[in-house]
Amino acid sequence: MSTSAHHYAFILGSHPQLSFAEIEAVLADKKGITVEFAHSAALVNSSVVLDPDLLMERLGGTVKMVELIGDFDEETVIEWLFGQIDERSKFHFGFSLYALEEHVPVRADWKTLHQLGLAIKRALKQAGTSARFVESQDVVLSSVIVHNERLLKNGVEVVLFKRHSGELLFGRTLTVQPFRAFSNRDFGRPSRDARSGMLPPKIARIMVNLSQPQRDDVILDPFCGSGTVLQEALLMGFRHVRGNDHSTKAIDDTRRNLKWMGLPSVPLTVERAERLAKSGTLRDHSMNRIVFEGDLGPPSPKPQVLADVQKQLTQLYGETFDALEKLLAPDGVIVAALPFWVFGRAEKHLDIAKIVAPKFRIKKTFLYKRPRSTVGREIVIVSRQ
Repeated sequence: MSTSAHHYAFILGSHPQLSFAEIEAVLADKKGITVEFAHSAALVNSSVVLDPDLLMERLGGTVKMVELIGDFDEETVIEWLFGQIDERSKFHFGFSLYALEEHVPVRADWKTLHQLGLAIKRALKQAGTSARFVESQDVVLSSVIVHNERLLKNGVEVVLFKRHSGELLFGRTLTVQPFRAFSNRDFGRPSRDARSGMLPPKIARIMVNLSQPQRDDVILDPFCGSGTVLQEALLMGFRHVRGNDHSTKAIDDTRRNLKWMGLPSVPLTVERAERLAKSGTLRDHSMNRIVFEGDLGPPSPKPQVLADVQKQLTQLYGETFDALEKLLAPDGVIVAALPFWVFGRAEKHLDIAKIVAPKFRIKKTFLYKRPRSTVGREIVIVSRQ
């Protein structure tokens, strides 16, 4: 590991490829940085020190940010760990172990980590230091445990990374995802429509980041629902944000939610997305970034009616992308969450290439689906041909 650079591991969320793409997008304009996908983590080398709190506040799909310290061996880690002790308070510590490559077994190492933790706790006690060894039944401590057990304030989470070769790296957690803030914005807001406003704030934030907006860009959500994309864009510091929805109730919900968050009001219109370009409310080619989750169809469609659902949504989105082409700036980007369906082992998708052709090209697509749900989100990034 080079000593002239600063080394980090960003622990990826439940959909690693999506989380990694977000990190690449956010760090793309920063010089002296390389990013490598490593199964459960993004390994980041930087010529300058990164601000962990600032980055974690920006990202939606990263669970933890870790500073990498070096190769692991017990003596080195114990010596390093003793150097982190603040005698003014009880010392809290714990271990997490992640695989850096696919199919690397880590579960079997839980017992070894547990025994190491207990041995360190005994050694600390013998040295006169009051310590708490934080553990769980998993080889990984969740962000909730790290936060609630005060590992970042009164101690340290030691994070280990394992490769197929048996090589182990270790580091320390610098910060964890602000899970309470995300949960509050999702479930605590006053207006939350189970039919049209279920986009998780984390995913909305990821989608805004994937569009790679510049500070003065105009961001449009033509299916704003309860205002989740607008809310996240505003919280990220973008001020030229506007929304549209065909439902007056959705627009009212958006206003109420933004006010509840203490965010500024934004221009909002009531129109069907596929008619937005013809309404005259927006200038042609004036939107730098268009980010939205559209109509996902019925929440649990039966297989026998799926063909009709796909036909209706294909028509809707074909007309919508035709309209958005007139609104999108020449160098603009669209990030859209469109539905796909899972029945057992079979996946059914819209023909997105046909929907966006001929004026757009697909840059990347990612799948996001919660366990046991029938409908997932196919997140697609498109630009002009």
